[in-house]
Amino acid sequence: MARFVVQRMAGAEDAARASRLVPLVEAILDHESLGEVTRHGWHVAVRVPPAVAARMAEAAASLRVAGAPPTLSTNGWFLAASDAPGLARAWKETGRPVAGFVSAELDLPRVLGTGHDAWPFLKASLFPSNGVVRTAASLSFAAPPLAEPGPWKIPDGAIRDPIIRFQAIRGAAPLVEKVGWMATLAGGAAPSQLFGWAQPKNLFRNWVAFPVEKPAARLAKVESDIRPLFAESAGGPRYEGRLVMATNNSALAVLGLKACQPALLPYQQDGQQYLIASLTPPMVSTNPLPAELVAQVHRPALVAYEWEIAGESFLHWNVAFDFNKMAQRLAPFPARALARRWFMNIAPDLGNAVTEVLRVSPTEYTFLRKSDIGLDGLEMTLLSRWIDAPHGLHARPGALPPLPK
Repeated sequence: MARFVVQRMAGAEDAARASRLVPLVEAILDHESLGEVTRHGWHVAVRVPPAVAARMAEAAASLRVAGAPPTLSTNGWFLAASDAPGLARAWKETGRPVAGFVSAELDLPRVLGTGHDAWPFLKASLFPSNGVVRTAASLSFAAPPLAEPGPWKIPDGAIRDPIIRFQAIRGAAPLVEKVGWMATLAGGAAPSQLFGWAQPKNLFRNWVAFPVEKPAARLAKVESDIRPLFAESAGGPRYEGRLVMATNNSALAVLGLKACQPALLPYQQDGQQYLIASLTPPMVSTNPLPAELVAQVHRPALVAYEWEIAGESFLHWNVAFDFNKMAQRLAPFPARALARRWFMNIAPDLGNAVTEVLRVSPTEYTFLRKSDIGLDGLEMTLLSRWIDAPHGLHARPGALPPLPK
C-alpha cells in the first residue's frame, strides 16, 4: 500500500520513500482513521498515542516530493495534510460520527488511472450488525456496465443440493465479452446470463452454465478455438490432456488428467438450451436446488446474486486457480505463501456470505452483502494472491499517472 501511494503521488517508483511511509500506512490500518484525496489536495487524521504520532510525523514527510506537509498532534489525533487548509478540514472531520468499520468514497477511474474509465464512482461502508459484517455501496458508472436485464432463465433442474455456492447474473454480455476465457467458452455471442454453483467434499465440483441457442454449433466453435492449445509444438502443448469431441457435437471434454475431467456439455430445460462447463461429474443426488434460494433471485431489480459458504468457496477457488496453472505445466501458487496461509487458517470459521446487486438505473447500482469478514471466496483468493505474489501494479509504464498537483 505504501508503494501504491508513493507511485500515485509521484508517478514513479521510490523504494526509499515507500519504506519511510510504512509507519503511516500501518497506523491508518491499526487505528481509527479518516482521510480524503481530491484534485486539490489531501488530508488524513489518525487517533493514536503520542509515541506513534511522532513516528507518523516523520513518515508523513514522504508524501511530498518537495518539502514536508503540515502536521499536527492534538487531543489524541495525528493530522497531516497537503496544505494548511487541509489540516482544518481534517480536524473538522474528526468530530463526525463514523458510519461503520470503514466508510469510503472513491472515484475509481481517477484513483486507478488510464484505462479504467469503465470503473464506477463508489460510496461504500462496512459496519457490524448482529454478529456479521454488512457491506453497503452505491456504484455510479459513466456508461451502463450491463445490458438490459431480461427474465431470469435459471437452470435449476441441473443444480442438485447439497451446494456450497450459487451465483446468478443477468445482463452479463458486456462483462463476458471482456473476459477472454468466458468469451471463448461461449462459442459465439456472449450470453446474457451466467450461473455458477459448487458442491462440497470434492474441491473440483464447480460448474458454470449459460443459456444459448444451437449448442452443437457453439461446441464445435469452442473445440476449434481451443484445439491449438492441446496441439504438439516445439515446447509441447500448452495444456495437459487430450481434447475429445463426442460424435454429433454433443459434448466436449479433456481426458487423461488425474485430478478431474473438464467438460462442456449441452443441457435443456423447459425448451431453453444451455451449455454447462464442469471440472468433474456432480455428486449423485436427487435433492433439488432449495426453492427459497431460487425465490431470492426472482426479484425485479436484482441483477446479480450470490450465496455461499465463504470458507469452503475460498478453498474451491484456490484449487481452480492452481489447477489452471498445473494444466499449463506451470507451478501452482506456493502453498506456504503467508496471506494464503492466513485465509486457509480462518476458512473453517467462515460461514454464509450473501451478496446482492440491485439496478437503480442503467448506470446506478446498489451493492449489499452480509458476511463474516466482508469478502467472498473469490475475493479472498484474489486478494491473497495479490498480497503474496510479485504483481505488475507498479511495473506498467503509464498505468498509474500521478495525481494532479
